[in-house]
Amino acid sequence: MILEKNYLIGILTAIGGVGLLFEAFNVLAQMIQLEDFLSISFNLRFSDVGLDPVFYYINFAMTLIYGLLSIFLAIMTLLNKKYVKYLIFIIGIASFISIFIIIRDTQTYEISPSISIRLSSIRFSTTGNAIEPFLLLLAGVFAVSIKEIKLT
Repeated sequence: MILEKNYLIGILTAIGGVGLLFEAFNVLAQMIQLEDFLSISFNLRFSDVGLDPVFYYINFAMTLIYGLLSIFLAIMTLLNKKYVKYLIFIIGIASFISIFIIIRDTQTYEISPSISIRLSSIRFSTTGNAIEPFLLLLAGVFAVSIKEIKLT
């Protein structure tokens, strides 16, 4: 049985794109949960603990862009458009590298001598989960390097 290379690449890219969209909205959910936790538990806001919500918005926007581009490129791959494989490879590399870029380090905020809050680091894209960007990178490598895929 010969599986079309475009189908495998399109499926991998679509799975990675949908996963990135899920991760993007997960970032917003985490931001809302943290804001609720700070306001309900300690009557604090983001500015009180030195956290700027812009970092969460950057993370959300980049992850959303990678996800939407991946889904668009998956559709273009399944429609046999030319030169899409290079774009998938570039998006795969960019999304994989961006999970290692930290835009805000881990911070600790002391509320009282016995209570402190530790805020984890915020990455440029995703929450540090490397599966979806790895799928995009894998699809890009397959697209650029393999001419035909045979499954028996």
